[in-house]
Amino acid sequence: MPAHTDADTQDYRLENDWEHARHRLTLLERRYDAGTIRRLEALGVGTGWCCFEVGAGGGSITRWLCAQVGSRGRVLAVDLDTRFVEELDNDNLDVIRMDLRTDELPAEAFDLVHARVVLMHIPQREQILDALLATLRPGGWLFLEEVDDFAVRALATGLHSEVTAAYKVGLEQAGVALDWARQLPEALNCRGLAEIGTGCEVSMFEGGSADATWWVFTMAQLAEHGLSRGLSASQLAEWNALLSQPGSWFPGLAMVSAWGRCPGPRS
Repeated sequence: MPAHTDADTQDYRLENDWEHARHRLTLLERRYDAGTIRRLEALGVGTGWCCFEVGAGGGSITRWLCAQVGSRGRVLAVDLDTRFVEELDNDNLDVIRMDLRTDELPAEAFDLVHARVVLMHIPQREQILDALLATLRPGGWLFLEEVDDFAVRALATGLHSEVTAAYKVGLEQAGVALDWARQLPEALNCRGLAEIGTGCEVSMFEGGSADATWWVFTMAQLAEHGLSRGLSASQLAEWNALLSQPGSWFPGLAMVSAWGRCPGPRS
């Protein structure tokens, strides 16, 4: 399997080499890991499974999978930049730098393929979804989680609405699909997966909370790429101050989950 060669990494705007990337990823893990793990447990991930963690990020789910599958199992974790997951020292873990758009994936190798907030960032997401499906063994599970901005667009008001709307324009022009998550169940169904299940979690977050801090860091990193379309520095500073105020509440992104099983008995 060829490793990633550093070409075209500029297409991704939330790079792990950013000075605050570790903290931003830790905040994301704190917010979403419990729901991810709950669904992985429901799928039955356990001893001896071979798992593929796509876009391993900060490594928290990779670490959990390694513990679940034990010495008889194996976990492959890939990312464009694997600096954080490389810190893990599990004996049953393989880490590879990979570009899903160009690198070859192993065929029928995994009992579980999981990706969280990955494919929405890649314009070639439909082709990559097909490639990920081809890595499943008969009976294996594909489990995808992607965010959708429908709740923000429906509920946000005032400055929060203006700021998120401006970033939405910038992200969409950069090839990010903030509405693709809602298509996941249909995408799995038309590809012939069985036992399809779905979930959607929408939250409100309070100013000054860890979730608010994640928003501030994420928008700051995107702003460095010029994705804050039409917003002035003073508007962004005012929005940052607004999100630091306890007692103020804001609509967050929806996390849409979908999973399905490759037909056939699990090998």
